[in-house]
Amino acid sequence: MRPQLAFAFLLCTACAVPGVPPPAAAMPATPADWTAGSAAAGSGLESDWWSAFGDPQAAVIVAEALTANRDLQAAAARVRGAAAQARIAGAGRLPQLAATAAARRSRQAFFGFPIPALPGVPVQDPLTSTTEVFDLGLAASWEPDLWGRLAANERAAVAQAEAAALDEAAARLALAGRVLRGWYALGEAEAQLELAQRAHGNRVQTVERIRLAYEHGLQPPAAVSLAESQEAAAAAELEIRRQQADALSRSVEVLLGRYPAGALLQGGVLPENLGTVPAGLPAELVGRRPDLAAAERRLLAADAQLEEARASLYPRLSLTASGGTSSDTLSELLDGDFRVWSLLGNLTAPLFQGGRLRAGVDAGLAGADQARANFAQAALVAYEEVEGALSAADLLPRRVAALRRAALAAAAAESSARERFQSGIGDLLVLLEAQRGAWQAESLLLQARRLVLDARIDLYLALGGGFTDSRGGSLDASQ
Repeated sequence: MRPQLAFAFLLCTACAVPGVPPPAAAMPATPADWTAGSAAAGSGLESDWWSAFGDPQAAVIVAEALTANRDLQAAAARVRGAAAQARIAGAGRLPQLAATAAARRSRQAFFGFPIPALPGVPVQDPLTSTTEVFDLGLAASWEPDLWGRLAANERAAVAQAEAAALDEAAARLALAGRVLRGWYALGEAEAQLELAQRAHGNRVQTVERIRLAYEHGLQPPAAVSLAESQEAAAAAELEIRRQQADALSRSVEVLLGRYPAGALLQGGVLPENLGTVPAGLPAELVGRRPDLAAAERRLLAADAQLEEARASLYPRLSLTASGGTSSDTLSELLDGDFRVWSLLGNLTAPLFQGGRLRAGVDAGLAGADQARANFAQAALVAYEEVEGALSAADLLPRRVAALRRAALAAAAAESSARERFQSGIGDLLVLLEAQRGAWQAESLLLQARRLVLDARIDLYLALGGGFTDSRGGSLDASQ
Protein backbone atom coordinates (compact mmCIF):
# COMPACT_ATOMS: atom_id res chain seq x y z
CA MET A 1 0.00 0.00 0.00
CA ARG A 2 1.29 3.44 -0.85
CA PRO A 3 1.95 5.86 2.02
CA GLN A 4 -0.80 8.24 0.88
CA LEU A 5 -3.34 5.42 0.80
CA ALA A 6 -2.31 4.14 4.22
CA PHE A 7 -2.42 7.66 5.60
CA ALA A 8 -5.89 8.25 4.18
CA PHE A 9 -7.06 4.87 5.47
CA LEU A 10 -5.87 5.65 9.00
CA LEU A 11 -7.53 9.03 8.99
CA CYS A 12 -10.81 7.76 7.60
CA THR A 13 -10.90 4.84 10.00
CA ALA A 14 -10.44 7.11 12.98
CA CYS A 15 -12.52 10.07 11.88
CA ALA A 16 -15.53 8.51 10.17
CA VAL A 17 -17.42 7.70 13.35
CA PRO A 18 -21.02 8.65 14.18
CA GLY A 19 -21.58 11.97 15.85
CA VAL A 20 -18.27 13.57 14.89
CA PRO A 21 -18.25 16.23 12.17
CA PRO A 22 -15.65 16.02 9.39
CA PRO A 23 -12.35 17.88 9.82
CA ALA A 24 -12.53 21.59 9.30
CA ALA A 25 -9.40 21.64 7.15
CA ALA A 26 -8.14 19.11 4.62
CA MET A 27 -5.10 17.06 5.52
CA PRO A 28 -1.83 17.78 3.68
CA ALA A 29 -1.33 15.51 0.69
CA THR A 30 1.15 12.66 1.11
CA PRO A 31 3.48 11.49 -1.67
CA ALA A 32 3.01 8.29 -3.63
CA ASP A 33 6.23 6.84 -2.17
CA TRP A 34 8.86 7.59 0.44
CA THR A 35 10.78 10.61 -0.76
CA ALA A 36 13.98 9.73 1.15
CA GLY A 37 16.25 6.75 0.85
CA SER A 38 17.37 4.55 -2.01
CA ALA A 39 17.86 1.25 -0.20
CA ALA A 40 18.46 -2.02 -1.94
CA ALA A 41 16.34 -5.08 -1.35
CA GLY A 42 17.07 -7.20 1.69
CA SER A 43 15.71 -9.89 3.93
CA GLY A 44 13.44 -9.47 6.91
CA LEU A 45 14.63 -9.13 10.47
CA GLU A 46 13.66 -10.91 13.67
CA SER A 47 10.68 -9.74 15.69
CA ASP A 48 13.05 -8.56 18.45
CA TRP A 49 14.50 -5.96 16.15
CA TRP A 50 17.46 -5.10 18.37
CA SER A 51 18.94 -8.54 17.65
CA ALA A 52 19.77 -7.22 14.16
CA PHE A 53 22.79 -5.43 15.67
CA GLY A 54 24.41 -8.78 16.41
CA ASP A 55 25.13 -7.78 20.01
CA PRO A 56 24.01 -10.43 22.54
CA GLN A 57 24.78 -8.15 25.47
CA ALA A 58 22.50 -5.46 24.01
CA ALA A 59 19.64 -7.96 23.94
CA VAL A 60 20.34 -8.78 27.60
CA ILE A 61 20.22 -5.17 28.79
CA VAL A 62 17.11 -4.40 26.73
CA ALA A 63 15.38 -7.37 28.35
CA GLU A 64 16.49 -6.13 31.78
CA ALA A 65 15.15 -2.64 31.09
CA LEU A 66 11.79 -3.95 29.88
CA THR A 67 11.48 -5.83 33.16
CA ALA A 68 12.91 -3.41 35.73
CA ASN A 69 12.42 0.12 34.36
CA ARG A 70 10.30 2.16 36.78
CA ASP A 71 8.62 4.32 34.14
CA LEU A 72 7.47 1.17 32.37
CA GLN A 73 6.11 -0.23 35.61
CA ALA A 74 4.15 2.99 36.10
CA ALA A 75 2.76 2.67 32.57
CA ALA A 76 1.65 -0.89 33.34
CA ALA A 77 -0.10 0.36 36.47
CA ARG A 78 -1.92 2.99 34.40
CA VAL A 79 -3.13 0.23 32.08
CA ARG A 80 -4.55 -1.70 35.02
CA GLY A 81 -6.23 1.43 36.34
CA ALA A 82 -7.77 2.24 32.96
CA ALA A 83 -9.03 -1.33 32.61
CA ALA A 84 -10.64 -1.06 36.04
CA GLN A 85 -12.32 2.20 35.02
CA ALA A 86 -13.69 0.48 31.93
CA ARG A 87 -15.19 -2.26 34.10
CA ILE A 88 -16.71 0.40 36.35
CA ALA A 89 -18.31 2.10 33.35
CA GLY A 90 -19.67 -1.21 32.07
CA ALA A 91 -21.20 -2.02 35.46
CA GLY A 92 -23.42 1.05 35.17
CA ARG A 93 -25.46 -0.65 32.45
CA LEU A 94 -26.34 -3.64 34.62
CA PRO A 95 -28.99 -3.91 37.38
CA GLN A 96 -27.66 -3.16 40.84
CA LEU A 97 -28.63 -5.48 43.70
CA ALA A 98 -27.91 -4.92 47.37
CA ALA A 99 -28.75 -6.84 50.52
CA THR A 100 -30.07 -4.86 53.49
CA ALA A 101 -30.32 -5.70 57.15
CA ALA A 102 -31.28 -3.33 59.96
CA ALA A 103 -32.17 -3.46 63.66
CA ARG A 104 -33.78 -0.52 65.44
CA ARG A 105 -34.68 -0.07 69.12
CA SER A 106 -36.48 3.10 70.23
CA ARG A 107 -38.12 4.51 73.37
CA GLN A 108 -40.93 7.08 73.21
CA ALA A 109 -42.46 9.18 76.00
CA PHE A 110 -46.10 10.36 75.94
CA PHE A 111 -46.93 13.73 77.51
CA GLY A 112 -50.23 15.56 78.12
CA PHE A 113 -52.41 12.72 79.44
CA PRO A 114 -54.76 13.89 82.27
CA ILE A 115 -53.33 11.99 85.22
CA PRO A 116 -54.27 13.96 88.37
CA ALA A 117 -51.89 13.99 91.27
CA LEU A 118 -53.20 12.45 94.54
CA PRO A 119 -52.53 13.97 97.96
CA GLY A 120 -49.39 12.50 99.43
CA VAL A 121 -48.53 10.66 96.20
CA PRO A 122 -45.50 11.83 94.21
CA VAL A 123 -45.97 12.98 90.63
CA GLN A 124 -45.88 9.97 88.28
CA ASP A 125 -43.41 9.64 85.45
CA PRO A 126 -44.80 10.08 81.88
CA LEU A 127 -45.97 7.06 79.97
CA THR A 128 -43.26 5.47 77.76
CA SER A 129 -43.11 2.83 75.04
CA THR A 130 -40.09 0.82 73.88
CA THR A 131 -40.17 -0.81 70.43
CA GLU A 132 -37.84 -3.05 68.47
CA VAL A 133 -37.93 -3.53 64.67
CA PHE A 134 -35.84 -5.93 62.56
CA ASP A 135 -35.61 -5.61 58.76
CA LEU A 136 -34.10 -7.97 56.18
CA GLY A 137 -34.39 -7.45 52.46
CA LEU A 138 -33.04 -6.94 48.95
CA ALA A 139 -32.92 -3.67 46.99
CA ALA A 140 -32.58 -3.56 43.21
CA SER A 141 -32.16 -0.62 40.85
CA TRP A 142 -31.71 -0.31 37.12
CA GLU A 143 -31.55 2.52 34.62
CA PRO A 144 -32.68 1.47 31.14
CA ASP A 145 -30.27 2.98 28.63
CA LEU A 146 -32.96 4.64 26.53
CA TRP A 147 -30.69 6.99 24.58
CA GLY A 148 -27.40 5.11 24.66
CA ARG A 149 -25.78 7.36 27.28
CA LEU A 150 -24.46 4.52 29.42
CA ALA A 151 -23.29 2.56 26.37
CA ALA A 152 -21.41 5.61 25.11
CA ASN A 153 -19.78 6.04 28.51
CA GLU A 154 -18.66 2.42 28.44
CA ARG A 155 -17.29 2.74 24.90
CA ALA A 156 -15.32 5.82 25.92
CA ALA A 157 -13.85 4.03 28.93
CA VAL A 158 -12.94 0.96 26.87
CA ALA A 159 -11.27 3.13 24.22
CA GLN A 160 -9.32 4.96 26.93
CA ALA A 161 -8.21 1.61 28.39
CA GLU A 162 -7.07 0.47 24.96
CA ALA A 163 -5.21 3.76 24.51
CA ALA A 164 -3.47 3.23 27.87
CA ALA A 165 -2.39 -0.25 26.77
CA LEU A 166 -1.06 1.20 23.53
CA ASP A 167 0.75 3.90 25.50
CA GLU A 168 2.48 1.15 27.43
CA ALA A 169 3.47 -0.54 24.17
CA ALA A 170 4.80 2.80 22.90
CA ALA A 171 6.73 3.24 26.15
CA ARG A 172 8.26 -0.23 25.76
CA LEU A 173 9.27 0.56 22.19
CA ALA A 174 10.75 3.92 23.15
CA LEU A 175 12.54 2.42 26.15
CA ALA A 176 14.21 -0.23 23.99
CA GLY A 177 15.40 2.54 21.66
CA ARG A 178 16.69 4.68 24.54
CA VAL A 179 18.55 1.74 26.05
CA LEU A 180 20.18 0.87 22.73
CA ARG A 181 21.14 4.48 22.04
CA GLY A 182 22.58 4.81 25.54
CA TRP A 183 24.39 1.47 25.22
CA TYR A 184 26.12 2.43 21.99
CA ALA A 185 26.70 6.01 23.15
CA LEU A 186 28.54 4.50 26.11
CA GLY A 187 30.47 2.29 23.69
CA GLU A 188 31.49 5.34 21.68
CA ALA A 189 32.37 7.26 24.85
CA GLU A 190 34.66 4.43 25.95
CA ALA A 191 36.29 4.33 22.52
CA GLN A 192 36.72 8.12 22.66
CA LEU A 193 38.24 7.74 26.14
CA GLU A 194 40.69 5.16 24.85
CA LEU A 195 41.59 7.46 21.95
CA ALA A 196 42.11 10.36 24.38
CA GLN A 197 44.35 8.19 26.53
CA ARG A 198 46.48 7.29 23.51
CA ALA A 199 46.58 10.93 22.42
CA HIS A 200 47.67 12.06 25.86
CA GLY A 201 50.33 9.34 25.98
CA ASN A 202 51.69 10.50 22.64
CA ARG A 203 51.73 14.11 23.85
CA VAL A 204 53.69 13.04 26.94
CA GLN A 205 56.24 11.26 24.76
CA THR A 206 56.50 14.30 22.50
CA VAL A 207 57.19 16.54 25.51
CA GLU A 208 59.93 14.20 26.66
CA ARG A 209 61.58 14.23 23.23
CA ILE A 210 61.36 18.00 22.97
CA ARG A 211 62.88 18.45 26.42
CA LEU A 212 65.71 16.09 25.52
CA ALA A 213 66.32 17.97 22.27
CA TYR A 214 66.26 21.28 24.17
CA GLU A 215 68.84 20.00 26.62
CA HIS A 216 71.11 19.19 23.67
CA GLY A 217 70.48 22.60 22.15
CA LEU A 218 68.44 21.26 19.25
CA GLN A 219 65.12 22.97 20.15
CA PRO A 220 64.36 26.46 21.49
CA PRO A 221 62.58 27.04 24.84
CA ALA A 222 59.37 27.95 22.99
CA ALA A 223 59.19 24.43 21.58
CA VAL A 224 59.17 22.99 25.09
CA SER A 225 56.41 25.37 26.19
CA LEU A 226 54.37 24.58 23.07
CA ALA A 227 54.68 20.83 23.63
CA GLU A 228 53.76 21.17 27.31
CA SER A 229 50.71 23.25 26.35
CA GLN A 230 49.55 20.57 23.94
CA GLU A 231 50.08 17.89 26.61
CA ALA A 232 47.99 19.84 29.13
CA ALA A 233 45.21 20.28 26.58
CA ALA A 234 45.27 16.53 25.89
CA ALA A 235 45.07 15.86 29.64
CA ALA A 236 42.01 18.11 29.89
CA GLU A 237 40.40 16.36 26.91
CA LEU A 238 41.08 13.02 28.62
CA GLU A 239 39.18 14.12 31.73
CA ILE A 240 36.28 15.37 29.59
CA ARG A 241 36.03 11.98 27.91
CA ARG A 242 36.25 10.20 31.24
CA GLN A 243 33.40 12.33 32.64
CA GLN A 244 31.24 11.70 29.57
CA ALA A 245 31.67 7.95 29.89
CA ASP A 246 30.84 8.11 33.58
CA ALA A 247 27.65 10.14 32.98
CA LEU A 248 26.48 7.82 30.20
CA SER A 249 27.13 4.79 32.40
CA ARG A 250 24.90 6.20 35.13
CA SER A 251 22.11 7.19 32.73
CA VAL A 252 21.99 3.68 31.25
CA GLU A 253 21.89 2.20 34.75
CA VAL A 254 18.80 4.30 35.56
CA LEU A 255 17.09 3.01 32.40
CA LEU A 256 17.88 -0.52 33.60
CA GLY A 257 16.27 0.17 36.97
CA ARG A 258 19.62 0.05 38.75
CA TYR A 259 21.16 2.49 41.17
CA PRO A 260 23.30 5.00 39.20
CA ALA A 261 26.60 3.84 40.63
CA GLY A 262 28.60 4.24 37.42
CA ALA A 263 29.46 0.55 37.53
CA LEU A 264 28.41 -0.15 33.94
CA LEU A 265 31.88 0.37 32.54
CA GLN A 266 31.54 -1.41 29.22
CA GLY A 267 29.21 -0.30 26.46
CA GLY A 268 28.37 -1.90 23.18
CA VAL A 269 31.03 -2.36 20.52
CA LEU A 270 29.95 -0.29 17.52
CA PRO A 271 28.91 -2.72 14.75
CA GLU A 272 30.56 -2.18 11.40
CA ASN A 273 27.92 -3.69 9.10
CA LEU A 274 24.23 -3.21 9.77
CA GLY A 275 23.03 -4.50 6.41
CA THR A 276 20.92 -2.57 3.96
CA VAL A 277 17.46 -1.18 4.55
CA PRO A 278 14.96 -3.31 2.59
CA ALA A 279 13.47 -1.73 -0.50
CA GLY A 280 9.76 -1.14 -0.78
CA LEU A 281 9.02 -0.87 2.92
CA PRO A 282 5.21 -1.07 3.12
CA ALA A 283 3.47 2.00 4.48
CA GLU A 284 1.33 -0.25 6.68
CA LEU A 285 4.34 -0.53 9.00
CA VAL A 286 3.71 3.05 10.14
CA GLY A 287 0.12 2.17 11.00
CA ARG A 288 1.23 -0.35 13.61
CA ARG A 289 3.02 2.32 15.65
CA PRO A 290 1.45 2.16 19.12
CA ASP A 291 1.48 5.93 19.60
CA LEU A 292 -0.50 6.39 16.39
CA ALA A 293 -2.93 3.65 17.36
CA ALA A 294 -3.34 5.23 20.81
CA ALA A 295 -4.22 8.58 19.22
CA GLU A 296 -6.85 6.80 17.12
CA ARG A 297 -8.39 5.16 20.21
CA ARG A 298 -8.53 8.52 21.98
CA LEU A 299 -10.37 9.91 18.99
CA LEU A 300 -12.97 7.16 19.34
CA ALA A 301 -13.19 7.87 23.07
CA ALA A 302 -13.78 11.56 22.40
CA ASP A 303 -16.58 10.69 19.98
CA ALA A 304 -18.21 8.42 22.57
CA GLN A 305 -17.96 11.16 25.20
CA LEU A 306 -19.67 13.55 22.80
CA GLU A 307 -22.46 11.04 22.28
CA GLU A 308 -22.81 10.67 26.05
CA ALA A 309 -23.06 14.45 26.49
CA ARG A 310 -25.79 14.65 23.87
CA ALA A 311 -27.75 11.81 25.47
CA SER A 312 -27.61 13.66 28.80
CA LEU A 313 -30.06 16.20 27.32
CA TYR A 314 -32.84 13.61 27.29
CA PRO A 315 -34.96 12.23 30.19
CA ARG A 316 -33.72 9.40 32.36
CA LEU A 317 -35.80 6.48 33.58
CA SER A 318 -34.81 4.60 36.71
CA LEU A 319 -36.51 1.54 38.20
CA THR A 320 -36.09 0.50 41.81
CA ALA A 321 -37.54 -2.38 43.77
CA SER A 322 -37.13 -3.63 47.29
CA GLY A 323 -38.50 -6.58 49.23
CA GLY A 324 -38.00 -8.44 52.46
CA THR A 325 -39.41 -8.89 55.90
CA SER A 326 -39.97 -6.57 58.83
CA SER A 327 -40.85 -7.73 62.35
CA ASP A 328 -40.58 -6.69 65.95
CA THR A 329 -39.31 -10.14 66.85
CA LEU A 330 -35.97 -11.41 65.63
CA SER A 331 -37.22 -15.02 65.46
CA GLU A 332 -39.97 -13.99 63.01
CA LEU A 333 -37.61 -12.24 60.59
CA LEU A 334 -37.71 -15.16 58.14
CA ASP A 335 -41.48 -15.64 58.42
CA GLY A 336 -43.19 -14.99 55.12
CA ASP A 337 -46.20 -13.43 56.83
CA PHE A 338 -44.10 -10.37 57.57
CA ARG A 339 -43.08 -9.70 53.97
CA VAL A 340 -42.87 -6.12 52.69
CA TRP A 341 -42.08 -4.83 49.20
CA SER A 342 -42.09 -1.71 47.07
CA LEU A 343 -41.73 -0.81 43.38
CA LEU A 344 -40.81 2.59 42.02
CA GLY A 345 -40.41 3.99 38.56
CA ASN A 346 -38.81 7.43 38.30
CA LEU A 347 -38.65 9.57 35.15
CA THR A 348 -36.64 12.77 35.31
CA ALA A 349 -36.19 15.27 32.52
CA PRO A 350 -33.74 18.18 32.69
CA LEU A 351 -35.59 21.48 32.41
CA PHE A 352 -33.14 24.07 33.64
CA GLN A 353 -29.50 23.32 34.42
CA GLY A 354 -28.02 26.76 33.97
CA GLY A 355 -26.55 25.73 30.61
CA ARG A 356 -24.49 22.93 32.14
CA LEU A 357 -25.70 20.18 29.80
CA ARG A 358 -25.35 22.31 26.66
CA ALA A 359 -21.88 23.29 27.79
CA GLY A 360 -21.12 19.59 28.16
CA VAL A 361 -22.05 19.06 24.51
CA ASP A 362 -19.82 21.97 23.50
CA ALA A 363 -16.99 20.50 25.53
CA GLY A 364 -17.54 17.16 23.80
CA LEU A 365 -17.36 18.80 20.38
CA ALA A 366 -14.16 20.59 21.34
CA GLY A 367 -12.70 17.35 22.70
CA ALA A 368 -13.51 15.53 19.45
CA ASP A 369 -11.90 18.31 17.40
CA GLN A 370 -8.82 18.20 19.62
CA ALA A 371 -8.54 14.41 19.38
CA ARG A 372 -8.90 14.56 15.59
CA ALA A 373 -6.18 17.21 15.32
CA ASN A 374 -3.94 15.23 17.66
CA PHE A 375 -4.36 12.12 15.54
CA ALA A 376 -3.61 13.98 12.31
CA GLN A 377 -0.51 15.54 13.89
CA ALA A 378 0.65 12.16 15.21
CA ALA A 379 0.34 10.71 11.69
CA LEU A 380 2.34 13.57 10.19
CA VAL A 381 5.04 13.20 12.85
CA ALA A 382 5.20 9.47 12.13
CA TYR A 383 5.80 10.11 8.45
CA GLU A 384 8.33 12.81 9.24
CA GLU A 385 10.28 10.42 11.45
CA VAL A 386 10.28 7.69 8.81
CA GLU A 387 11.39 10.07 6.07
CA GLY A 388 14.11 11.56 8.28
CA ALA A 389 15.39 8.15 9.35
CA LEU A 390 15.44 6.90 5.77
CA SER A 391 17.35 10.00 4.69
CA ALA A 392 19.85 9.57 7.53
CA ALA A 393 20.26 5.89 6.69
CA ASP A 394 21.16 6.93 3.15
CA LEU A 395 23.46 9.88 3.94
CA LEU A 396 25.31 8.86 7.11
CA PRO A 397 27.12 5.86 5.55
CA ARG A 398 28.57 8.22 2.96
CA ARG A 399 29.77 10.43 5.78
CA VAL A 400 31.37 7.45 7.50
CA ALA A 401 33.11 6.43 4.28
CA ALA A 402 34.49 9.95 3.80
CA LEU A 403 35.67 10.15 7.42
CA ARG A 404 37.29 6.74 7.11
CA ARG A 405 39.32 7.99 4.15
CA ALA A 406 40.17 11.14 6.08
CA ALA A 407 41.30 9.12 9.10
CA LEU A 408 43.56 6.94 6.99
CA ALA A 409 45.11 9.96 5.30
CA ALA A 410 45.55 11.78 8.63
CA ALA A 411 47.19 8.72 10.19
CA ALA A 412 49.61 8.50 7.27
CA ALA A 413 50.43 12.21 7.59
CA GLU A 414 51.02 11.85 11.33
CA SER A 415 53.32 8.86 10.80
CA SER A 416 55.34 10.71 8.19
CA ALA A 417 55.61 13.88 10.30
CA ARG A 418 56.73 11.85 13.32
CA GLU A 419 59.42 10.03 11.34
CA ARG A 420 60.74 13.29 9.87
CA PHE A 421 60.79 14.96 13.26
CA GLN A 422 62.60 12.04 14.91
CA SER A 423 65.19 12.09 12.11
CA GLY A 424 65.82 15.78 12.80
CA ILE A 425 64.51 17.18 9.52
CA GLY A 426 60.88 17.72 10.52
CA ASP A 427 59.15 20.73 12.06
CA LEU A 428 57.54 20.57 15.50
CA LEU A 429 54.45 22.50 14.46
CA VAL A 430 53.90 20.16 11.55
CA LEU A 431 54.14 17.17 13.89
CA LEU A 432 51.74 18.62 16.45
CA GLU A 433 49.24 19.59 13.77
CA ALA A 434 49.48 16.17 12.14
CA GLN A 435 48.88 14.46 15.49
CA ARG A 436 45.89 16.69 16.22
CA GLY A 437 44.43 16.04 12.77
CA ALA A 438 44.83 12.27 13.12
CA TRP A 439 43.15 12.13 16.52
CA GLN A 440 40.35 14.47 15.45
CA ALA A 441 39.63 12.44 12.31
CA GLU A 442 39.48 9.22 14.32
CA SER A 443 37.22 10.86 16.90
CA LEU A 444 34.84 12.13 14.21
CA LEU A 445 34.78 8.68 12.63
CA LEU A 446 33.75 7.11 15.95
CA GLN A 447 31.01 9.69 16.35
CA ALA A 448 29.71 9.13 12.82
CA ARG A 449 29.64 5.35 13.29
CA ARG A 450 27.52 5.81 16.41
CA LEU A 451 25.21 8.20 14.53
CA VAL A 452 24.65 5.48 11.92
CA LEU A 453 23.49 3.20 14.72
CA ASP A 454 21.22 5.92 16.09
CA ALA A 455 19.70 6.44 12.64
CA ARG A 456 18.98 2.72 12.28
CA ILE A 457 17.40 2.64 15.75
CA ASP A 458 15.30 5.69 14.84
CA LEU A 459 14.12 3.95 11.68
CA TYR A 460 13.07 0.87 13.62
CA LEU A 461 11.16 3.04 16.10
CA ALA A 462 9.56 5.15 13.37
CA LEU A 463 8.21 1.98 11.75
CA GLY A 464 6.87 0.61 15.01
CA GLY A 465 9.73 -1.86 15.54
CA GLY A 466 11.60 -3.74 12.86
CA PHE A 467 11.03 -4.06 9.14
CA THR A 468 8.55 -6.96 9.09
CA ASP A 469 4.78 -6.64 9.19
CA SER A 470 2.64 -8.11 11.96
CA ARG A 471 2.49 -11.44 10.14
CA GLY A 472 6.24 -11.56 9.55
CA GLY A 473 5.67 -11.57 5.81
CA SER A 474 7.80 -10.35 2.95
CA LEU A 475 8.97 -6.77 2.90
CA ASP A 476 8.57 -6.45 -0.83
CA ALA A 477 5.64 -4.10 -1.43
CA SER A 478 4.92 -5.76 -4.76
CA GLN A 479 3.83 -8.99 -3.04
